[in-house]
Amino acid sequence: MQNGVVDVPSVDELMEKIGAFERKIPGIAGAFLQESEWSFGTWADFAGDFDMRHWMLDTLRHSKRERSAPGQQTLDFYAHELFQDDPDAIRAMLDMGRRNLAVLTATQDPNAINSLRDVLDSMAQSDDPVASRAIQTYLEQRHHHAGCEFLPHPWFGQ
Repeated sequence: MQNGVVDVPSVDELMEKIGAFERKIPGIAGAFLQESEWSFGTWADFAGDFDMRHWMLDTLRHSKRERSAPGQQTLDFYAHELFQDDPDAIRAMLDMGRRNLAVLTATQDPNAINSLRDVLDSMAQSDDPVASRAIQTYLEQRHHHAGCEFLPHPWFGQ
């Protein structure tokens, strides 16, 4: 604070700091997003041209999985909501080794099946028996998170 004026970081600076904290202490980013009441509808109004997609994928790629805490949303939760119709992001999650997050994201919205068809077919035919079984079940049942019962600890497993 100088001359009674509070120095407020830009959104870019703030999110860079949150991402850095998340790398050191998994759980910071999810808690920040929850407490800031982050939502897709209001984010653009607040953040302007900040690239949340890039930030989210980069933060996921360089951080460990967050622990479960009662009443607390994780970074994975926000990621699966953000990327529910983004096949490239789902592929990136698989490349990061975040299989459960990729399956949860791919099965979030049955209305997105057509736009996700290539990645869903690839996951359904993969050598990973858990992912392939989950996606095959989802494609048969076509309802929100169908097949996720095959995942061990969906938010915090592999």
